Amino acid sequence: MDYKTGYFFKEFRQAYSEYKVSLSRMVMFGVFLGLVSFAFHFLLQTVYDSVLTQSLPELMLPSYFSVIFAYVNIAYIFFLVYFLRFYKYLTFSEIRDNSWYLLVKMGYDPLKMILTKLAVRALSVLITFSVGFGFAMLLTVFLKYPFVPDYFLPLFISGLFDVLIIVMITMTSSLFIRLFDSARIVIVAS
Repeated sequence: MDYKTGYFFKEFRQAYSEYKVSLSRMVMFGVFLGLVSFAFHFLLQTVYDSVLTQSLPELMLPSYFSVIFAYVNIAYIFFLVYFLRFYKYLTFSEIRDNSWYLLVKMGYDPLKMILTKLAVRALSVLITFSVGFGFAMLLTVFLKYPFVPDYFLPLFISGLFDVLIIVMITMTSSLFIRLFDSARIVIVAS
């Protein structure tokens, strides 16, 4: 831990735990999610004259809505897998491991550390989700679909809310469930 920059910036740097500069990694993950959702939509457009058009019209229509709907679902799956993969680094399991003991002895406020960790998780998810959403929208401009902005904000808010629910369930389960396997079952089931 770098004591010069404070706990908030330490958590922000560790939001994407394998990398030293996490803000650029958040942006890159967002761009990756936007690219994957655009590619998924483009792939579905190649089979437009199939039974999928009738069974999944929200994904098959040539519109911004289809790209955004695909993005919301792909981002949900991505964050679910990401939080399960880096469960130990991104949750409160470090409290259970007693790694905050020295920080508390050095004068850090535990309540402030908990709230900071929650705020950093929410902020990192917001940045990644927003960048990916914007990038998917930017790529969709090249397909020259009719521009109907009425559903952009509701889809953005609902997708962000879904991802924040994953964050809150993951963080809460890390406080109450000792075993990772049990926590994984709770997170996936939720």
